[in-house]
Amino acid sequence: MQRIGRYMLILMLAWTCAVAASVYFSLEQHRQAFYAEMYAQAKGIHSMDMEYRNWVTSHGGVYVPVTESTPPNPYLSHISERDVTTKSGKHLTLMNPAYMTRQVNELMDRHDAPLRGHIASLKPINPVNKADPWEVKALTAFERGKKEVASIEKMENGRNYFRFIQPMVTEKSCLKCHAQQGYKAGDIRGGISVSIPVDAPLAIENRETLTLLAGHGVIWLLGLAGILIGSRRQQQALLSVRKSEAEVLLLANSIAHAIYGQDLNGKCTFANAACMQLLGYRHEAELLGKDMHALVHHSRADGTPYPAAECPTHRGIREGQSLHIDEEVLWRKNGSSFPASYWSYPVMQDDQCVGAVVTFLDITEQKRVGDELKQSQKLLDSIVEHIPIHAVPQKCRRAAFRTVQSRRRKDAGVFAAGSARQERFRFISAGAGRVLLRQGYGCAGEP
Repeated sequence: MQRIGRYMLILMLAWTCAVAASVYFSLEQHRQAFYAEMYAQAKGIHSMDMEYRNWVTSHGGVYVPVTESTPPNPYLSHISERDVTTKSGKHLTLMNPAYMTRQVNELMDRHDAPLRGHIASLKPINPVNKADPWEVKALTAFERGKKEVASIEKMENGRNYFRFIQPMVTEKSCLKCHAQQGYKAGDIRGGISVSIPVDAPLAIENRETLTLLAGHGVIWLLGLAGILIGSRRQQQALLSVRKSEAEVLLLANSIAHAIYGQDLNGKCTFANAACMQLLGYRHEAELLGKDMHALVHHSRADGTPYPAAECPTHRGIREGQSLHIDEEVLWRKNGSSFPASYWSYPVMQDDQCVGAVVTFLDITEQKRVGDELKQSQKLLDSIVEHIPIHAVPQKCRRAAFRTVQSRRRKDAGVFAAGSARQERFRFISAGAGRVLLRQGYGCAGEP
């Protein structure tokens, strides 16, 4: 029962870890998918902005009419042709890429556009282009060789944005405006950042996350319920098996014959009380799981080793057959041996032998009685052989002859003529002693 409880806890822990791992990887997959989508949008917008800037830069800037919203750029006053007048008298001012980008961003702000763009520099010509703290970290990373920076950040308005920035590398055409700052071609003079609001997508992502967690929670609970139900059924089955085993063991212990079971490897699976008593063991645990051949059948009567490969019970298990050995030597725990007669019966499961049940008897007393009978028989036969034929009373001889003659007729048919004398001699030499023992006192006084 404790083992089942441990297995149940291990299964529950393993199931919990599996569900937790699934939750983690699912959330990570969602996060990466969300990040990849935002990254693709931000990089696309940034690429489009850079192409506009590159177009303006390739033309050395563009001239636009001077208006209230587009006055001449004071930070380009060092350029001699910043302001020009057409032949028709129209006043134009030079607009560089930074001026154009800034005006587009301001226009987007006025129209409450969700997207934000910003030119950021650590040494801005226009204070408006001063980098915020996140951009400062990114520009510093660019100086260390990083190519881009992207992350979700909360901005000054309290909203979450996906922010993306890449460095601006100084080209020869840029020196028209930035040479006075000491920049050379190839220097990083700043970056352009793009910010995409993500509060709405994050809300959707959070709802999907809750749905995912709820689904995994239901699956986790169902799994735990299945483990608990399975464990309970296993415990009930184990109790039933133990009850059956207890009944079988009780029955086995009530039998006078010694009984033990062994598996395919010859390991003991059970032993009844008579078995332990005959073998000299006090507890069943001393036999369970042990090689029975190595314990009780390791040597022959003369002490020579008895290989397990030659053991009849092992052969019976291999062949799936019952067998009976009239006389064999078994060994006790204390090293003494005794003669035994044993039977081995295979245990079959799905037409396959999975072990054997062995029952044995101590035949020490029977063997002793048999030996005594053999000695008595030899002594009797010796006496009979030395008794003179004329010393046997005639009546006893006749009675014995009639008895033998009757038995011979039943077993072998009618005797041939003239064989009476030979039969009488055979009886006297081989079996008269037994007849004398039964009838001698009754005819001792007859001639």
